[in-house]
Amino acid sequence: MRNNIYKLLGKMIKLCRKEKNLTLKELACKIKIHKAYLKLIEEGNAKGLSLKHIDKICKGLNISFNYLSDLMKSHNKKAP
Repeated sequence: MRNNIYKLLGKMIKLCRKEKNLTLKELACKIKIHKAYLKLIEEGNAKGLSLKHIDKICKGLNISFNYLSDLMKSHNKKAP
């Protein structure tokens, strides 16, 4: 179950990043997280992911944590 949450979180982060027309590299530079680690986050495979990282990503995407959470909830409702 926990892995599913990380996968969904990563998927929603990637969706938001693409909506903002940012590349992985651009967002990574903006929030000072290594590009490879950001890619792992988007894939749902990041080890040691913290709220601090999620907060940095949200700020870099100019979205709130609540918005990201709501996206995850709405996506879960659509899933069979």
